[in-house]
Amino acid sequence: MVRQTVPRGRGTKSPIWTFPLGKRNWRIIGLGLALLVVGYGLMSIGIFTRYDNPIAMVVAPLVLVVAYLVIVPAGILTRSKGSSPGASQ
Repeated sequence: MVRQTVPRGRGTKSPIWTFPLGKRNWRIIGLGLALLVVGYGLMSIGIFTRYDNPIAMVVAPLVLVVAYLVIVPAGILTRSKGSSPGASQ
């Protein structure tokens, strides 16, 4: 998170907050959301075919677990190239 300071009256400075997620983060989160849609779509295949469809019972839950536990958190936790903790400009 990058903090900039702007002078206020009498020499005091207040930090300006900038949103910590960049374009790269939103792309990773978007990929995670797309995988969620695919996972739920694969799970719904079991509604229209046999109840014990291996795609609906094995593949879909694995896709959902990867999306929820790996891709979306990676999108939130990934830092931009130029940012470092406590950096200020």
